[in-house]
Amino acid sequence: MSAFDPLRTLEDALYLASMLAPYWIECVDAPGVGITAQSEADALALLQEAFGSGRSPRKVSRVHDATELDQNHVVPNMGNWLKRGVWYPLGHENVAEF
Repeated sequence: MSAFDPLRTLEDALYLASMLAPYWIECVDAPGVGITAQSEADALALLQEAFGSGRSPRKVSRVHDATELDQNHVVPNMGNWLKRGVWYPLGHENVAEF
């Protein structure tokens, strides 16, 4: 029997903490922002790094599926949401260089 148990690994808190998740951030007086990050706090830090004080967050939601996003505007104009960083709007993809 192997020492690696994939089901146990998926439940491990350290494993889950290292996973990336996409977030949609609704802003007070600006369009929303799509960010993939390690946590909500990481997403807010990337928002600050990318936009400074130009976008104040109103609500942060984890995106579970692309169907939750605006299909006519966001989805056709979004970048790679599988890597850490800003994927919407385009133009801020390099903010999250590790």
